[in-house]
Amino acid sequence: PGKLAVDEAVRAAGERRGRAFARGNGLRSRVVHRSSVHAFAATVKGKPGPDTASPAGLSFSAMRTLYLLRHAKSDWGDPGLDDFDRPLAPRGRRAAPAVARWMNGNGCAPEYVLCSAARRAVETWALVADVLESAPDVETAEDLYHAAPAGLFALAQAIPDRHASAMMVGHNPSFHLLACALAGEGPDDLLRLLAAGYPTAALAGIEFDAASWSEIAPGGGRLTCFVRPRALS
Repeated sequence: PGKLAVDEAVRAAGERRGRAFARGNGLRSRVVHRSSVHAFAATVKGKPGPDTASPAGLSFSAMRTLYLLRHAKSDWGDPGLDDFDRPLAPRGRRAAPAVARWMNGNGCAPEYVLCSAARRAVETWALVADVLESAPDVETAEDLYHAAPAGLFALAQAIPDRHASAMMVGHNPSFHLLACALAGEGPDDLLRLLAAGYPTAALAGIEFDAASWSEIAPGGGRLTCFVRPRALS
């Protein structure tokens, strides 16, 4: 999309989020978060993504669906353990399969998974994969561990175009900021839930009218699902 179209999408997305914030509780506590979303959008709008596809590898779908799965609850019991190496807590080990069962029941079958190399993210994906009925291509990336929202956005734009749907498994606060920036529209109740927070093992699904991942843009996606483990128990 052109710069003017992206600018309009970002502006409209901000206005919709603003109305959602105003209708809910905690407007004041979300002001900084909302400005962070706009700051991220301003850094990437209008930038073309990398051309990662070859004609033989293109997906013929005009839609792209990005799932963002935050790692499940991690264990803080060993203060001497490096953050990168922290495992899942028992609660996290219960939550990840529950999310996978929800995915199976609701047609969420990513064709490609890009997972943070941090232990808690790898363990989250392993538990999801054990239950998930689909068998996506999977890669791990250390870049996902400390990536800022703009870095995550660049990784999303670089997803091979032969995959119409993809899932990233990673960390907050970047996942929350990225999801809010990309989801320019969607059901009001889902947008309010997303704005309120992104707990561990939460899953957002964002759909784009795009023939290539390089075409996805801030404010250009529709939030199709936002699932929190607490709602599944």
